[in-house]
Amino acid sequence: VGCERGVHYYAMQFIDGRTLAGVVHELRQISGLEPRSAAPAPAAPAAPAEPAVIAPFGDVSPPSSTRTPAFFRSAAVLGMQAAEALEHAHEAGIVHRDVKPSNVLLDAGGNLWITDFGLARFPGEGSLTLSGDVLGTLRYMSPEQALAKHALVDHRSDVYSLGATLYELLTVEPMVKGSDREEILRRITFDEPPPP
Repeated sequence: VGCERGVHYYAMQFIDGRTLAGVVHELRQISGLEPRSAAPAPAAPAAPAEPAVIAPFGDVSPPSSTRTPAFFRSAAVLGMQAAEALEHAHEAGIVHRDVKPSNVLLDAGGNLWITDFGLARFPGEGSLTLSGDVLGTLRYMSPEQALAKHALVDHRSDVYSLGATLYELLTVEPMVKGSDREEILRRITFDEPPPP
């Protein structure tokens, strides 16, 4: 972070890898839920082309199945890394508010990184949004976020969103389905997610 000739800037570490959304896209192809000719999976900006499923999913080779003990162990390792990263942020009083597969990166070494703290709320920070605003990505937001109850949105909302993200990794299907905004918000608020 700094200021050069009146221009403020910040620089971040470059993560050479793929988003978890890209991994899920490739897993959907492996599972036959998407054709192989589908559009390319979302990648981290400027990342070199690599297989989406990387370590700990069997080094650089995608698994042949998403229903093996090795796959579930690898997903558990990723879940643990994500939970530890969020715990670190939460201990500093930071609530991410937009945990989702495209904000989770996997580097070539199998390390998980949570990115894009653009909607994060920091300790002692006043609200920068209007009352009643819904913040976050619909499919992954907690019921409190869906109801725009900002006073209730805390670290538990991030845990819920991480659960929705890991659900999608394990099942290769979104936890909350719906064709439009109102249906998705209704399902988050009133329906229980289907068991994986």
